[in-house]
Amino acid sequence: MNPQSPHTPGGRFADDAPAEQPSEALKETLKLVGEAKEYASYYVAAKIDGYKATAKNVGIYAGLGVVGAAIGLTFLVVSVYMLVSGLAGGLSHLAVSLFGERWAWLGPTTLGLIVIGGAVVGILLGMKWIFGSSRSHTVAKYEDRKRKQRSQFGHDVAQRAGR
Repeated sequence: MNPQSPHTPGGRFADDAPAEQPSEALKETLKLVGEAKEYASYYVAAKIDGYKATAKNVGIYAGLGVVGAAIGLTFLVVSVYMLVSGLAGGLSHLAVSLFGERWAWLGPTTLGLIVIGGAVVGILLGMKWIFGSSRSHTVAKYEDRKRKQRSQFGHDVAQRAGR
């Protein structure tokens, strides 16, 4: 390939600038490298500041969530206390009306037993449902895998094991 260009003598195009001295080219290259470094540094700093702002916002919203949860939980506890206290007072008043003053303890005691019994029954039923659901899901998952094995290989892992 001929390094000479047909446009002008010496291989340069008419709009090309005259050849620079090597020191000028080195200065220009160093200037461009410095500029690229500054732009890269600017980009990295902007990214870091963006991550910092995101972390700050996450922290603020997490703090607000904790405060909101504490307020909501306090509201719920106070509301439940007021409800239970009112129901216990009503049962106590009923016990006093029916059996006399010495049976005033019967209202809060009865309500306490009902609430604790209900909680225990609810927890037991919930655990039974959760564990039963999880077990049936796991069994169904492995039965499906064995079905796919029979379809793909003509037998499944249990048949291969001789069971």
